[in-house]
Amino acid sequence: MIQLLQALFDGISQGGVFAVLAVGVALLSSVMSFPNFAHGWLVMWTASLTVSLSTAVPLALALAIAIAIIIAITVVAGRLTFLTGNSASSEVLMLKSLALGLVLQAAAILFFGDAPRLFPAPAWYGGVNAIGDLRISTASVTSLAVAIVAVGGLIALIRGTDLGLKMRATAQNRSTAELVGVRSQRVVTTALVIAGVMAGIAAFLWYAKAGNVSPRTGMEITMVAFVALVLGGLRSVGGAVLGGLLLGLVNAFMATYLPSQMQGLTQAFTYALLIVILILRPDGLLQRKVVLTK
Repeated sequence: MIQLLQALFDGISQGGVFAVLAVGVALLSSVMSFPNFAHGWLVMWTASLTVSLSTAVPLALALAIAIAIIIAITVVAGRLTFLTGNSASSEVLMLKSLALGLVLQAAAILFFGDAPRLFPAPAWYGGVNAIGDLRISTASVTSLAVAIVAVGGLIALIRGTDLGLKMRATAQNRSTAELVGVRSQRVVTTALVIAGVMAGIAAFLWYAKAGNVSPRTGMEITMVAFVALVLGGLRSVGGAVLGGLLLGLVNAFMATYLPSQMQGLTQAFTYALLIVILILRPDGLLQRKVVLTK
């Protein structure tokens, strides 16, 4: 029983991090009708900047400055890449985002070097509390709490504000939204800003637990976000949350119950699950056509 509870808690806390990653991609996927493959590299850049800045300023300030820089990079690169010649098809825009991610990786290797660097997680982050035989790490509790606040805040913004209404209208039908006065380019820019903030939050949660930052981890993060997004539904923020939680639970249960000689196949089993779900429910688990909904 303790083993089951441990797997559940670990899976939900890890799934919260995956959900934060996925909603950052889902937001742009909804508004611009294609998944932004560069998101994982933006997360990596946030962490890399934080590592460099933390040598001169406290970690919290370093992270805040890094997020501000990433927001600027996200908006400028996004507008240049996705809003210039925006008559391009979704497939072309998706390839552009992948190319942007690879450019960000090359730039990170140039500026920060190719070797992994220690992420300056605070000392309290590594603490572990025991409730009977159940071990609850401070990192897991923090990850879950931050994920709930970040994702909950985003959903509240989308569902309960005028800005959220404009986002939903743009996501559902951009041309029609423009006819009724919605400035779609401004909406997209706002979505890019929010995606930059989510990338910054995800950077701390991911790398504080991983322990080190490498420029080549951007692809791994992108794939995790994409798998979670596909599981829940490519154009649904609620689906991204569901997909992230499901992916976290699957990983935790496989880590707990798979024999040690099969632990290396965890990623293969995850992608096999993805294929099965795509066959049975190709639009994702929520299967909603209305976008940016819970």
